[in-house]
Amino acid sequence: MKTSYHHRIIVRYLTIVISALIFLSCKASKISTSNDFLNVEMENEHQPVIVFINCSLAYDTVRNEHNLSLINKIIVEGKIKEASDYRENEKKDFGYCVLNKNAHVIFKKYMPYPLEQTVEYVDQWNSLQKKDIKLEEIQFSLRIPLTTEAKYISFFDRQEKQLLLIDL
Repeated sequence: MKTSYHHRIIVRYLTIVISALIFLSCKASKISTSNDFLNVEMENEHQPVIVFINCSLAYDTVRNEHNLSLINKIIVEGKIKEASDYRENEKKDFGYCVLNKNAHVIFKKYMPYPLEQTVEYVDQWNSLQKKDIKLEEIQFSLRIPLTTEAKYISFFDRQEKQLLLIDL
């Protein structure tokens, strides 16, 4: 019981730190919270646009389904640095795609399953250990580069079932 509590605290702390690092790692010159990101891009057609998406994910074991909800989205002018947020996930358990106004895929990415985390800790002998944990729920953040054609972002599970559709 105590370890479960400590894992939740560690995961929440890591989520906050990672979200802050992701947000601070992009050079942003203007923030827009409006739903129409094209207004941001029209001011300077050559300036790239990024959307920061904060979501909450939970797994309902009774209904055997995911519940994904949008916390907020922030659209900024800026370019994502070359280092990626994560490596392409080989399991293909969870992903998103950016869609145009006709719902055609502009690009698709798979990501590590947010409810499965690897936590590092120091054991009683002062050696570093790793432990894989499965969470019931988590908040996570993504930063996604956008093109002028982008209109929606769709999140999906391993069966390609749509979990959330975000209107940009």
